[in-house]
Amino acid sequence: MLRSASRNGHCRRPNYALALARRLWQNVQKMKKVLTAMGSLAVATYTLCANGGAWQTGVPGTGSASASNKDRHTDVTIENETLKIDLYPEYAAVEVHYRMRNTGAKVQQDFFFPVERWGKNPDADTDAKAADVGHYRMTIDGREVGWTNILGPKEESSETTSGEIWEQNVSTSESWKKSVIPLERNQTREVTIRYTAKYAEQSESVSDDEHVSDAAFAYSLSPAATWKGPIGKGKIEINILHPEPEDVSIEAPKERFRKISDTRYEWEFENLEPTPADDIRIIAHSKYDSYPTGYSEEDLQRHASYVIRNDQYFLDHTDYDATASSTLSAQGKRNYDVVNIKADSQRELQTPWCEGVEGDGVGESITLDGQGRWHRRKHHARC
Repeated sequence: MLRSASRNGHCRRPNYALALARRLWQNVQKMKKVLTAMGSLAVATYTLCANGGAWQTGVPGTGSASASNKDRHTDVTIENETLKIDLYPEYAAVEVHYRMRNTGAKVQQDFFFPVERWGKNPDADTDAKAADVGHYRMTIDGREVGWTNILGPKEESSETTSGEIWEQNVSTSESWKKSVIPLERNQTREVTIRYTAKYAEQSESVSDDEHVSDAAFAYSLSPAATWKGPIGKGKIEINILHPEPEDVSIEAPKERFRKISDTRYEWEFENLEPTPADDIRIIAHSKYDSYPTGYSEEDLQRHASYVIRNDQYFLDHTDYDATASSTLSAQGKRNYDVVNIKADSQRELQTPWCEGVEGDGVGESITLDGQGRWHRRKHHARC
C-alpha cells in the first residue's frame, strides 16, 4: 500500500482531503451507533451489514527467565544481564545474555523462560492461533541446549478491548520454555537466549471499518527476582529499525531509559531487585482507524481506505505502478515480481518481491509512480 500523509496541518495534499476524512470519520461514528442497535443500515443504494469481530495477533508478553515457575529456593545468582531489543516493522528481535554463578552445592538448575499466550475471545470470528515466540534458541557457554514447553493456568485480563462496541475481557495463559543448566559449586556460566516476537495487537471491525490497537511489545524483568539476590549489573538497549521512529514510545518503566539518538535508548543499572514496576512495555506502532473511501467499482479496484492515526491522516491505496531494478526468477508457482508489494488478497499464493542480483542486494531499488486521482508523484526506495 502507498500512503499520502498530513501532520499538524502541514498538508502534503489539499485540505479538502483532510476535511473529507474528518467528515467520513464523523459519519462512521454515527453509523456504528445505529449498527449496534439495528444490525444493518441502508445508506443511498448500499446496505452495510454489521458483520464484525475482534481478534488478537502477536505475543502479549515475554520476560526474563526465572529459577522456577513456583516458589522455590535457589543458590544461583545473576551477576550480569544484557538485553537488546531490536524493533522491526512487524516484530521485535530479542537477545538476552546472563552471567550466572552458583553460590551453593552442585545442582541441575531449572531455567524457565515465560511466554504469554492469547486465550479464546468470545467476539472473535475464528479461534485465535496460539501465539508463541519465533526462532527461540538458548545456548550455555556457546553450546545450544534443548527446551520443553510447560503450560500454565489461564488468567482473565484486567484490561478490555479498546473499541466502542466491544468491551470484552480477553484471557491469556502463561507458558514456559524449560531448560536445565548443570552447575558445579562456584561455577559461572554464560547463558544466551535469542528469539523473535510479533507485536501484540487487538483488532475490531464493523463491516469494512476497522479499529486496530497499539502494536505493543512487553518484556518483564520481574521474573528475575526468583534468582538469589539482586541482578549485579545490567544494560538494556532498544534499537528502532523500522521507518517510523517518531511513532515509538516507551510506556514503562518511566524515566529509566536514556535517549542516545532518535533510534536508540539505553538503561543501565546495578544491584537491581526487579519488581513489576521495572517491567518494559513499548508501543512500536500507535493505534489507528481505517475506513474505505467508497464502494464504487473504481474504489474497490484501488483497495483504498482512509487511515486516521493521532493527528495524522493517510490515504492507503494501491493506485500506483511499481518498477524494480531487478527481480528474482520465478521458482515453480512462486514468482517474486515487484507487483507483489501490493499484497493482493485475491492471489492464491502470496509471495514478496525479491531482488535478483548476486550478493546481498545492497543498492537495488523500487520506484513507485503514483496514478489517477490519488497521486502524481514518484517515490524511490533503495535497499
